[in-house]
Amino acid sequence: LYKCLTLVFLSFQYSVTFAQPPQIDSLIDQLGEAEAFHELGNYERDENKNFTKAMGWYQKSLELVQKTDSVEDLAMLFNSIGLSYKADEDPENALRYLLKSLKTCEEHQLKKLALYPLGNIGGVYERLKNFKKAEEYYVKSYEASKIYGTKKSMLIDLNNLGNATSALGKFKIARKYYLEALVIANETNDKSYLAHIANNLGAIAFLQQNYEKAISYFRDALKIREEMGEQEDIPSCWSNIGETYEAMGNPHKALEYLTAALELAQEINSLSDIMNTSEVLSRVHESIGNYKSALQYHHLSTELQDSLFSIENQKQITEMQTKYETEKKEKEIKLLSQEKQLQAAELKENRIMLFVFAGGFLMVVMFSFLLYNRFRITHRQKKIIQKQKEVVDEKNKDITDSIRYAEQIQHAILPPEEYCTQTLSDHFILFRPKDIVSGDFYWVHETLSGKVIWVAADCTGHGVPGAFMSMIGNSLLNEIVVEKGITTPGKIFDELKAGIISALGQTDALGQSKDGMDASLCVWNKKNNQLEFAGAYNPLYLLRKDAANSNLKNKGFKFHSNDLAELKADRQPIAFEEGKDAPFTTHQIQLEEGDSVYTFSDGFQDQFGGPKGKKFTAKRLKEMLLSIQEKTMPEQKLILNETIEEWKGEDEQIDDIVVIGVRI
Repeated sequence: LYKCLTLVFLSFQYSVTFAQPPQIDSLIDQLGEAEAFHELGNYERDENKNFTKAMGWYQKSLELVQKTDSVEDLAMLFNSIGLSYKADEDPENALRYLLKSLKTCEEHQLKKLALYPLGNIGGVYERLKNFKKAEEYYVKSYEASKIYGTKKSMLIDLNNLGNATSALGKFKIARKYYLEALVIANETNDKSYLAHIANNLGAIAFLQQNYEKAISYFRDALKIREEMGEQEDIPSCWSNIGETYEAMGNPHKALEYLTAALELAQEINSLSDIMNTSEVLSRVHESIGNYKSALQYHHLSTELQDSLFSIENQKQITEMQTKYETEKKEKEIKLLSQEKQLQAAELKENRIMLFVFAGGFLMVVMFSFLLYNRFRITHRQKKIIQKQKEVVDEKNKDITDSIRYAEQIQHAILPPEEYCTQTLSDHFILFRPKDIVSGDFYWVHETLSGKVIWVAADCTGHGVPGAFMSMIGNSLLNEIVVEKGITTPGKIFDELKAGIISALGQTDALGQSKDGMDASLCVWNKKNNQLEFAGAYNPLYLLRKDAANSNLKNKGFKFHSNDLAELKADRQPIAFEEGKDAPFTTHQIQLEEGDSVYTFSDGFQDQFGGPKGKKFTAKRLKEMLLSIQEKTMPEQKLILNETIEEWKGEDEQIDDIVVIGVRI
């Protein structure tokens, strides 16, 4: 349904408009030669679509403008030439001249004029389907419009930003841009744009499968276009509503609107609307078993596709013929004027050519010998490099295959989702390894006495080294809790620390390994809702309504708001560290129904990104958790994952991430 989206490009408009072909003499008297030629180029481009004639006028204007100091005229002339190339389907030259226009504006501080090439560069990238680049320039154009532009230019930029972000699949952001554009369109009472934006919002809702809202927006667009008497746009509105009913599984309602759309399209002879609507009608009739009608509409759509293709081809042939004849006449004139000069220069050139040929022949022989010799050397080097590359590629493949197998092993030792749901009930676990295998891991176990124990651990390093540490940690936790039956958090960490020091042979000797892990561990007694906690550098967040005035006061909690309490961890790792060998502290908390408990590694809050490339920070994480408390746990996981992905953007994920949330 992307045909619903209406793309609008920002182009500069001069004050002189033409109801009929302009008279050159009167235009020159009114504007002066340079600006008159510029306007004549715009007329040929916009009214006659004769891009060859347009470029002729622009070239004459350019010759005059370059003799003056008018950088404003030069910038806008480059902009117009770029738009002409864009209309002539020559994006490479379009970008070249639009960037020249932008460079001129930037070099001479023409900030008000810069918004024109900025928006038009975005339009060229949009045409090239480079939506990321299009978004970049539309944002710059919008920022310029807010300072130097008009309500209309801001409206155009917001609409274009909505289109670019829609094409990138960022529907939430696109909808925000369209809604901002809608406010301006209402303020300026721009009916045409109100219809465009309602149409685009309907398309976004359709793509998000919010069909009721999509129909509402499409009806708004239809109502405005009926009020404006824009008959040529009404068939597409009806067709969009019909296609939405089809997606909702209501084929009879779909047929009602699609049939009306086709009848009006045939009445006004809108071939593209007839073709598109016939295609949808064929599909709907087929879905209800009416194969005869489905076939008829399919034939109609196919015939129109062929017809439109033929019309377009004929149009292109006519344009090419016009361009060829114009260029041919211009070349004949140039040839006649140059013929005398060529005759005079021909004798002189013949004498020079004799000497040049002799010297050139000698240089070619020498150069050929050097080139052949160099080719032989390069060919040998290339064969050696290719063999080396094949060896390296094979080794890289072996290493990657081994790591992939390690990934399967690591996932096998993590507790299954079904077991976590059975033991933790209302919960989520967000697990995002930086590399194929992870140094972060989580561990869940329920004892026979009804205690649920979970751990969120962050091992030293990430990737393969971190994964080895995570497997040691997992194995030791099974031994301590499952085999030995220890369920007190502080004692579990004491045993885990001793096990890691022993497994890695850690001492205070210089150069010895200091590898280990930071972690948080919770033991929840389901019978009395008592929670025990121990932390090694990593804290616990508890969210509760009016937490600051509850039984959590004077229990070691730090309150960051009325509803969020933080229980600090011990400032020591689960590993050997000189001077840090005190037993881990066990904290006891009486939970209440509706409490949400969060434990995590530092990967989420340390991720770089955002508009300034900074860390996400613990403060933002707390604010986010407060803002999503009304959501279910699965919804919270989705929001956290989308937020960190959007924050990261094109940057690399810097560390493994694990976040565990449990609602009591």
